[in-house]
Amino acid sequence: MALKHNNINKSFTCSISTIFLSISFLFALSLSFFLLSSNQTPKPPSSLSSCLISTSTHDSINVYVSDLPRSLNYGLLEQYWSLSHDSRLGSEVDNHIRSTQSWTNNNIPRYPESPLIKQYSAEYWIMGDLATPERLRTTSFAKRVFAPEHADVIFVPFFATISAELQLGVAKGVFRKKSGNDDYARQREVLDFVKGTEAWRLSGGRDHVFVVTDPVAMSHVREEIGPAVLLVVDFGGWYRVDSKASNGKTNASDLMIQHTQVSLLKDVIVPYTHLLPRFDISENQKRKTLLYFKGAKHRHRGGLIREKLWDLLVNEPVVIMEEGFPNATGKDQSIKGMRNSEFCLHPAGDTPTSCRLFDAIQSLCIPVIVSDNIELPFEGTIDYTKFSVFVAVGEALQPGRVVDRLRSYTGLQKNEFRANMGRVQSFFEYDNGYPGGVGPVAVNGAVNMIWRKVHEKLPVIKEAVVRGRRKPPNVVVPQRNEFDLKSTSGGCQFLDRKLVSWQSRKQTCVSLSTAEAEYIAAATCTSQVLWIQSQLRDYGVNMKKIPIYCDSESAIRICHNPVQHSKTKHIALRYHFIKDHIEEGNIEIHFVKTTDQLADIFTKALAEIPFMNILRGLGMMEAHNVPSSS
Repeated sequence: MALKHNNINKSFTCSISTIFLSISFLFALSLSFFLLSSNQTPKPPSSLSSCLISTSTHDSINVYVSDLPRSLNYGLLEQYWSLSHDSRLGSEVDNHIRSTQSWTNNNIPRYPESPLIKQYSAEYWIMGDLATPERLRTTSFAKRVFAPEHADVIFVPFFATISAELQLGVAKGVFRKKSGNDDYARQREVLDFVKGTEAWRLSGGRDHVFVVTDPVAMSHVREEIGPAVLLVVDFGGWYRVDSKASNGKTNASDLMIQHTQVSLLKDVIVPYTHLLPRFDISENQKRKTLLYFKGAKHRHRGGLIREKLWDLLVNEPVVIMEEGFPNATGKDQSIKGMRNSEFCLHPAGDTPTSCRLFDAIQSLCIPVIVSDNIELPFEGTIDYTKFSVFVAVGEALQPGRVVDRLRSYTGLQKNEFRANMGRVQSFFEYDNGYPGGVGPVAVNGAVNMIWRKVHEKLPVIKEAVVRGRRKPPNVVVPQRNEFDLKSTSGGCQFLDRKLVSWQSRKQTCVSLSTAEAEYIAAATCTSQVLWIQSQLRDYGVNMKKIPIYCDSESAIRICHNPVQHSKTKHIALRYHFIKDHIEEGNIEIHFVKTTDQLADIFTKALAEIPFMNILRGLGMMEAHNVPSSS
């Protein structure tokens, strides 16, 4: 649906739209050619249409499995189960399995049940699918090939989580060292093996896929695997702001990220393995609690937002905040708590993790995600706003705001949230019901969803491979990731409902969140608006309160907040002038739905229907409708 512009009490209308998404700028063609192009994607299945954005048009991705020795995958599980005892928290269930010798089936060891390890088991289920005999893989999106030259990507079957957890369980003291660290020795063995192959030499590793779900996995070789496709649960452990980021300078490198190994352009966010059983929507009953949370109040890394939220909510009569751990007792408490609560709190805050989110989805407990900066699995395919409540950190820390907001939802709205959750529960399910995952996988299960997302990255991956091959020999370039982390700003300006200018520019600094990127782009658009305003003033036309339309509520809140929040103080000072012009009444920032955002066309590829809607909103004509000059 085209954007509906507001009218101003003047002889013309002025509306400005902006969109800012963290993707690379791939549209170097002229505007006229681009606007007359179309990009088709199929309509989603009707059963998922309320929360599914798009589905892949392809049937498979060709995957070659690197020929690593068994000692680096299933052999690591055998080592884990051969430990006489594990005294770490949550390991009671695994110690019981060891005592009963029930950890192997059909020569494939089972994955640990300890919740701190099981939550990172994506590597196990992906490998199980690829190890399944071809005659049983009729539902798999990944088609296994047995020659690297026939592959789209090369999967490296290293169980990095198990390798790290083995070292932590046996000799934690040397984990961050290289000397005497068996985990580092295994990381080195994997890298030496794959980097010695012809496939790595031809691609520079850019078409290799590593599973790095545990935040401490492969910690010693991350720079070396940076060019590859990384399957991670979040980016929280990969980013670090440079000490120069908030020193008040306003050059192009105000904000620097030292860890440049991860990017949404090439990497895939995968779900944590849920720990609670699936709760079918047909079993849903009246829920007595408004909001539920179970977990640690204090974290060893970050968690200040979590602590503040705890103190704000713990005494609310309709809220249950339980300190605990998902062991056997904690698991039962979590099942009861999540199934009896309307909403489940996920206080990511300054720790951008989605760990317990998937337990909430499987329990049909509506997620309340408190975060300004969180990456979630399969976005672009799934619309989380159809079954989750997103709350900005600043809003959540105001007394009573969270509870008041949750109380405002009607029973009909909550039922719709749960119905949508029920439609996507399978998307986050790894276990296919077969020992070791060796057997047919669910068509819309987590393993297939991951491979579909990898398939979406192929054009960018292949371009990077080609660019890498043309590098002259003996040329040394700085070690960095070609997949730029800088966002692209897009905007368009109207005068009397006529398009007069448009922009699509890569930002000069790296943003740590989508909201930040959008705020920077809003400032860029404001500069263009002020220039137009000054030109009109020369003709005697004075305008105030020019509306700027933005589809990010978080960015709008930053614009209206005169106080420099701790989470925004690192943004270059030159962008904060937008706040002054809002206070002076020169501009106004308004929210517009993403589906009504005209500037979308300047920053991303679109399906045919939204593409044509935006064309009409921009007032563009199709080529065959342009009148002949004769």
